[in-house]
Amino acid sequence: MKKREIAAALGIAVTMTGCAAYEINQIKTNDTIELGSTYTPNYNDYFELGKRVKATDITVDTSSIDVNAVGNYDVVFTYNNDSYKVNLSVVDSTSPVLTLKDNVDSVERGSEIKASDYAEASDLSSCKVYFSFDGEEKDSLQIPLDYDADNDNYICKLVAIDDSQNKSETKEITIPLVAVAKYIIEPIDDTTMYALQELNVRSQPYTDDDSKVVNTLKKDDEIIVNGKVNYDNSLWYVIKSDSEEKQFVNNKLITTEKPVDQKQSGGNSGNSSTTKPSGGNSGQQSGGNSTGGGSSSSNADGKSDEDFFNESGWSDESGFPMSDCISF
Repeated sequence: MKKREIAAALGIAVTMTGCAAYEINQIKTNDTIELGSTYTPNYNDYFELGKRVKATDITVDTSSIDVNAVGNYDVVFTYNNDSYKVNLSVVDSTSPVLTLKDNVDSVERGSEIKASDYAEASDLSSCKVYFSFDGEEKDSLQIPLDYDADNDNYICKLVAIDDSQNKSETKEITIPLVAVAKYIIEPIDDTTMYALQELNVRSQPYTDDDSKVVNTLKKDDEIIVNGKVNYDNSLWYVIKSDSEEKQFVNNKLITTEKPVDQKQSGGNSGNSSTTKPSGGNSGQQSGGNSTGGGSSSSNADGKSDEDFFNESGWSDESGFPMSDCISF
């Protein structure tokens, strides 16, 4: 009796060992690959095979996998009509590559600029270029209107970020700024004006070294102005001209009043003569109090040139550059 029981037990053990030889044991149910990489499934990575299991009897289906798109996919192994699934995650852990563009154009202060205008990014997934500004990423920003007038460059930091929030290295770019204008010309209607004296016409509305003399006007010369500039508490007019170079004259040296012939009485004698600018020591003025030689000529109000300019505030003390007043 005991021999029969032992023989039965041995038969069961042999049968179970034989079944195990034809079984497969799944040891891994999840896997991860990098975006854009090649995926070649190997059953040895996921299963322990029985001794009698032939690898050729195992089939695998990877048709649902897109290695170029981040996501989770099922890899299906089949053996003896039994299916075994492995969850495959396609991930993106690679940072984008940021490349700065060449030939950066100048912009004006107050301008809105876009990060994509200054750099390009490459990545296997979608990505964008941003300004890295005060700890934040912005695809555009506005250059302050009051940005340092003495600084002709605006320096920014750029970074690229992809859909998986991978960041590129940060790079700096220098954006040239349009120079700040020293003055703004305000257009006005064409206005006829006349020179109060012989004077200089300048290329800028001031008398610094970069403001050259481009023309001169004689007393009573007629001009047309079509613009004005307030610069350093002084008013200048723009002379209408076909020239591309602007021409400026200080408002203290011109007037809208058309000059008239001036005659001066010679005491009580009734004799008169037309007043003209003095020509050195050769001219004389008529009149009871006139003297020969280098006497001063009279202006429209009958005052001497010296009195006229002093009363008009055109002396050196007024702050006006007397260099634009040509000697009488």
